[in-house]
Amino acid sequence: MDRPWIKPALGAAARAAAAAFVYSNRDWVRYQRLERAGIGIDGVVTGKDGERRVVHYSFEFKDRLHDGSDQAGMGSPEFDAIEIDDQVVVFFLPQDPSVSSLGHPKEHLKTQNRVIAWALLLAGLPLFWAIRRELRRF
Repeated sequence: MDRPWIKPALGAAARAAAAAFVYSNRDWVRYQRLERAGIGIDGVVTGKDGERRVVHYSFEFKDRLHDGSDQAGMGSPEFDAIEIDDQVVVFFLPQDPSVSSLGHPKEHLKTQNRVIAWALLLAGLPLFWAIRRELRRF
């Protein structure tokens, strides 16, 4: 019994998994670096972008003011609970303060790792099913 839809379905599953992996991976390396070598410091909320739900913040390190922006709610208060001039925890790399995140990077990594795991699982199931089916033919 030939099923011509199997190859396109597997291809679509693989592309969806790759897209989810790339999407979740866009900041994964930054959060990994911050988890390993970053330090936490108090920062101040300087603005909010309600459309993208991004919080803008600044922090002082070595007598210089640095700024950044990030998603709220992952190791920091939720977006709606944060107001301008609120104090927040910011993690940054001391050797490169332009690399920073709002809240603890471990919380960001948990979220991104979940997306990666689901993408691999969802892509893996159709692949497993197809391989199992092909092996049954022998």
